[in-house]
Amino acid sequence: MIKRILLALQFHTIVPVKVSGEVTERDLARSAPFFPLAGALQGLLLAAASLALADAFGPNIGGGLSLAVLIIASGGFDLDGLADTADALAVKTSGDPEACRQKRLDIMKESTVGAMGVIAIVVSILLKFLLISGALASGYAPGRRWLVFALLFAMPAFSKWITLPAMYHGQPAREDGLGRIFIGNTGFREVACSTFLLAGIWLVAFYPALYLKDVSLTGCIEFFLFPLVFFYALGVLGVKFFAKKFGGLTGDHLGALTELAEALFLLIAVFRLRH
Repeated sequence: MIKRILLALQFHTIVPVKVSGEVTERDLARSAPFFPLAGALQGLLLAAASLALADAFGPNIGGGLSLAVLIIASGGFDLDGLADTADALAVKTSGDPEACRQKRLDIMKESTVGAMGVIAIVVSILLKFLLISGALASGYAPGRRWLVFALLFAMPAFSKWITLPAMYHGQPAREDGLGRIFIGNTGFREVACSTFLLAGIWLVAFYPALYLKDVSLTGCIEFFLFPLVFFYALGVLGVKFFAKKFGGLTGDHLGALTELAEALFLLIAVFRLRH
């Protein structure tokens, strides 16, 4: 299990972990349930940096700097997938669905980033900056600080979890590529294990807020269940969308889903904090 945890950290973070022995495709596939754990590490860095930097510089500058911490911690891996997906979706249809699918897949293999890819990255970063800053501004209200910490802590864990139902319901678009290893080998057991792990991360994140009564137990459960159901449905819808456009899923699509989930989680969090 330790080996699979280390592989998940190696895959989703810039943490310089070393995995001893030979790494097989099975080992990589079995690391998928621990993706939320890699997200939790990113979330811990984001939450700690956000509150410390917001105290030092205010919510706007603090939000921007903490977002930079999150991007650096992830190595920009998911942003790259978002950019490639956006460039591929910008392909104009020629009337031949199969030819269009193949052209989109070919574009995603290119090393350059097109105009739509750049726009997608800019919009994603700008939106998350505004939402993190909004959450930090709400954190100055009485009884909100640890609740904001918990939400920022849990956000990357949730965004990594969305890839599990997507991989479970999806089929690989290519016969090669790293994404195929995960997409073709993720079953119900992996989804269930990752969900239990996500629930544990959620409790750890929310324990200080619960202890200090920043949030009730009912509120904590509600905060967990709504995005869980919403993101599961979003993952299934993403599978159907990408199957129509690309004939299946790739690793880049999983990165795009992760970026979308981060923005939507923050949007839900800020809405709940304000209301």
